Parts: sequence; C-alpha cells; structure tokens
Amino acid sequence: MFSGLIAYRGKIVALDEDRGGVFLRVKCEGVAAEHPAPKDSIAIDGACLTVTRVDGDVVTFDVVPETLARTSLRDRRPGDPANVEYALRAQDRLGGHLVYGHVDVASGVLSVLNEGQGKRMRVERPSALASAIVEKGFVAIDGVSLTVAAVGEGWFEVALIPETLARTTVCALRAGGDRGDAPVTERSRVAVLVEPGRIELREEPARDPGPGALVVRVRAALTDGTDLKTYRRGHPQMPTPTRFGHEFSGDVVAVGDGVTKFAPGDAVMCVHTAPCGACFWCAQHQEELCERLMPTMLLGAYADLIEVPRAIVEQNCFPKPEH
Repeated sequence: MFSGLIAYRGKIVALDEDRGGVFLRVKCEGVAAEHPAPKDSIAIDGACLTVTRVDGDVVTFDVVPETLARTSLRDRRPGDPANVEYALRAQDRLGGHLVYGHVDVASGVLSVLNEGQGKRMRVERPSALASAIVEKGFVAIDGVSLTVAAVGEGWFEVALIPETLARTTVCALRAGGDRGDAPVTERSRVAVLVEPGRIELREEPARDPGPGALVVRVRAALTDGTDLKTYRRGHPQMPTPTRFGHEFSGDVVAVGDGVTKFAPGDAVMCVHTAPCGACFWCAQHQEELCERLMPTMLLGAYADLIEVPRAIVEQNCFPKPEH
C-alpha cells in the first residue's frame, strides 16, 4: 500500500528483456533511510514492483508482461527519471490517498496548461474507468496522488501545485505523446457538414503540428450568417463533406518547429484566412481579395482540436485578452 506522496526520485539504469518481460534496474533515492530488501514492494512511477536485488542504491525488479501491458514502463529508457515510493508502514501518516500500485491503464496526456501558480493537465478517461473517475475523487498518475478537478466526455483534469511539479516527474509529461500510468492516444471530435442540412460528429486521430503550425484546443466557437447559409444550402467554395465552422478561440496545446510567438498554454484567437502576399490583389494592397484566401481557409472550428497552419500563425493568430 502507498500514499501517492512522492518523497524520492530515481533514475532508470537498465531494462533488460527476458521472455516478454524485463529486468528493471533503478537507481533509487532513499535506500539508506528505507533499507529495502528482496521481497519488499516499491512503487516505480506508480506500479507496485517486488524487489529482487539491491546493489548499493540500485534496485532490481522483475517486470512481467502484464505490468508492461498496463503501464508506461515499457516506454522508459536508461537515464529517464522515475517517481519512487517505498511501501507504507502501519505507523506512517496518511497524507495523500491510499494507492494500491495496481495500474489500470497507461493513458495519453491531452494538454498541459498554465493555471495560477501551477498547471492544469487533461488526461484521457477510458470508458471502462468512467464511473471510477469523478470530480473531487482521486486518481494516481505515475504514482502521484491527485484530486480530480473536472471531468468530461472521454477526459478528466487534475490541478498540479508547484510542490508536485518540483518533486515529481509529472512536470515532464507533455501533450501529444507522453503517457501516464493512470487512466491513450487522443482522438479529436470534429463536426463535418456531410451535405446541406446534415452534420455528423466524427472522430479522428489528433495530429502533431507541422512546421510553423499550432494545435489549439477549442474553447469557444461561434456561428455566423455564413455558417447558417452554408448549413442550409451549401457553399460553392466548400464542397461537401467538409469540416464546419471557422470562428474560434482556445488554448495552445502543441507548437510546431520554428514557432516562437506562442507556447503551450497560451490563450489565442485566430482569423481563419491569411493572404498569400504574392498574387495580383495582394500586390495592390487589397489582401481581402487574395486569390488564395478561399482555397486555403481554415475550417473545423467545431472540434476538440484544430491545427492552425503556418500562414495564419504568422499573420492572423493573436493572444486572447483576459477580459
């Protein structure tokens, strides 16, 4: 049994494959104080593992295929940091939550945003665990005991205080690729105009931003007259099926190579077009007539995530005021 309060850190020394499992060696802080011995239990990034050998401050564990399948340990590499918690003693103070160390699933991080002194992290909530992860309940991510701050369809959020960010590896988790040992690759929902008068909500894999681009989590999307007319009778510049909606604001969750104006967590609002700067009309300083505006316009505002291309990021993406 563990508390989810991380007092020690470790570093992965080696992962040696053995018949589908691995021998995991971790250089652990706290060995001198905690005196681990073979058969003891230690949680490494939240997974309860049995000690098989202790060499100085390097502790060895057998990690079987079942554990590898349910945790992110299979993604670790030598040199990676790890959260280390020694098993509770009966007289220990229970300052966190009771954590069993039996990981249910490894799940993808959807976004990490600045919030006050700390950060707010969104993680996918698998349907099998939906009833167990509720607002103001608790969950352990990489062994760190956290309170659930909010839940939504397919996701939950936790608030990370500076102490947690400073003492644990949670601070290193990033959206779009990293996985935490708790309740998997994000999928984004997007509204698609299939034909006039018919909209479908579809799912698609979230993509990493291309060079110069942003991925934004949509927080607000507006409906204007163009949207209404397009829904009712179609649009000559928007052959169906097409993503729908073009006015939005939200939070940056990932930036492409070369982006310096924005960072993950920034609140932004974007115009859905950007002039090419090279056509006849742009040369006449009538950018609103640019020949490339319509063919390259950004659609898909009614979505969880939207990728904003380089041209719009450079010209027509702006920080969103707080008020």
